[in-house]
Amino acid sequence: MEVIMKGQLGKWSVQILLNAAMLGLGLATCLQGPSLLKLEELYNTDTETISYIFLANSISSVVGFFIWTALMERVPKYRLLFFAFTVLLSGLASALFPHGGTLPILIVIASWYGIHSTSIHCGINALCLEVWRGQNTAPHIHSLHLLFSVGGFIAPLVSKPFIGPNQSANQLTWLFLWGSLPCFVVGLFLLVYYFGPWNQFDSKTPRPVSTVPDDEETPKEAVAKPKGSRAIITLMCFFASCYVLLEFSLISFLPTVAVKLPLNLSTDEAANTFAIFFAAFTISRGLAILLGIKFKANHTVLFNLGMLAIGSIVLSSFGTSAKWVFQCGYGITGLGMGSMFGNVFVCLEQYVTVTHRVANIINLGAILICMASPPLVGHFIDSFPMILMYLQLLVAIALSAIFIAINRIGNGLAK
Repeated sequence: MEVIMKGQLGKWSVQILLNAAMLGLGLATCLQGPSLLKLEELYNTDTETISYIFLANSISSVVGFFIWTALMERVPKYRLLFFAFTVLLSGLASALFPHGGTLPILIVIASWYGIHSTSIHCGINALCLEVWRGQNTAPHIHSLHLLFSVGGFIAPLVSKPFIGPNQSANQLTWLFLWGSLPCFVVGLFLLVYYFGPWNQFDSKTPRPVSTVPDDEETPKEAVAKPKGSRAIITLMCFFASCYVLLEFSLISFLPTVAVKLPLNLSTDEAANTFAIFFAAFTISRGLAILLGIKFKANHTVLFNLGMLAIGSIVLSSFGTSAKWVFQCGYGITGLGMGSMFGNVFVCLEQYVTVTHRVANIINLGAILICMASPPLVGHFIDSFPMILMYLQLLVAIALSAIFIAINRIGNGLAK
């Protein structure tokens, strides 16, 4: 199925709403990390136990993935309607985090949020690509990821007045309510757009499109070698999974780790560190829109990997020596990570055609690997908070090795 938009106004209307949805999702998602210690206090538990909300989020993400995939395939005409309700319900789930009463109910709420947030992540890229099909889609895709990181940057700044040492844990009610408001508003606007007379979002079965004239044969060079193609897809799936493991771990545990390290940072200083990371993360995604015009995705990934390696070495070797070293290390890390996931699909497109099935394989691998973060990092965060920095170093090494292998196989396909 494809989306037929009648005119630029309709396309830009949907694009603005999609961007706003990602901004709201970034804000709602990234509130959970800075507020983790206050949630621990509110639910009278410890860090290892409260971190299971992230495991519940990851497990339910698989459910969200399959639900959205089924809806995309079976009832495409109502995709925008389902997307609107998903954004609305994600805001509602986020607002309920402080109101669980007991830890099991909180885990249910986190699972509910995981279903809807994953549905947004899985659906929004496909919707954006279909709206702008036939045109340069890279700036629009990168703008989605940019707005998510803007929300992530705002989250720790908004949370600071509510998570200070002198603040009651009950203040989280207002924090999560304000943090969920953008999703509520965007969900309502999407519903108004869908049911309004200005709705230009239609779907129909596309005609097969060929870039080769009927009287010409497809060159042999245009047909990718099956073995090489499968190997690149597999390696890129591992690449994306390793990256998402690190990103999910940093978003979930960085503020908590900052407090528990020997640096003895306050919750405000931990929130500032998280904001520095996301500011650099956001700058990197903004630059990706401009760099994508002049440079190949492979060159941008090399920059990403270089900055990630530098940040990882600084943090694992000198991260506990001084606060400014710790914060600079995560600023460098943010510059390295910001545009990496978006470039996964751009790089892959150089070697194979990225169909919905290929994209779903990568998304599913990334969702499944997130389940490893809570037991791996959350279990050791009290006794060994350096686990997060060493995990980052291992991921940086793994990503570099996988990228080298992808390029070698890709060069063989090009010959």
